[in-house]
Amino acid sequence: MKNFLCFFFILFFSSCQIFQKKKPTLSTLKNDVIIYANAQIGEEQLNSINLKTKIIFSQDSLLIEAYPFMGLKLAEVIITNDNIYINQKITNTLDSIDLQSLDQQFEFKKFMKTIIQTSLKRDSVLYQNNYIGSVFTDYKYVDSIFLPSKIIYWKKNIINNKEVLKQTVYLDYKSVKYSYRL
Repeated sequence: MKNFLCFFFILFFSSCQIFQKKKPTLSTLKNDVIIYANAQIGEEQLNSINLKTKIIFSQDSLLIEAYPFMGLKLAEVIITNDNIYINQKITNTLDSIDLQSLDQQFEFKKFMKTIIQTSLKRDSVLYQNNYIGSVFTDYKYVDSIFLPSKIIYWKKNIINNKEVLKQTVYLDYKSVKYSYRL
């Protein structure tokens, strides 16, 4: 009985990863940039959410993984040129949003070049469409690139085109890694 309980707890805490081969959601390529950052969502300290994030900038996609303080993955968001995929690990649901229906002029590479700056051109970058608006601001120098440390976004009411909900995300960058594979 004692051995059975020990085996059960090992499986429980390892989330049965012994039997499953762990595959990355997005395979890293030759010129990917991997950024580790702490994110705080919300203005007030008491009502804010603190998460650890891993952000992978690839040539054709962006992967954002969110972890609470314990290190269990809460969610993954993958942004490509055509879609946004949201994988919520807690509810075990996978949602997708068609970007072409939201913004027909959206181009992933152009969007990423405006957010990630090799030299500081502007301290605030505005992006908006009919459904959402966002401001990337307070750029910080992080290992040879400039990244926004504050992101303000809001949803728009389609009927009267007014702001519905405004949120702020503060990013504290910890490290940047470049993957150089041959």
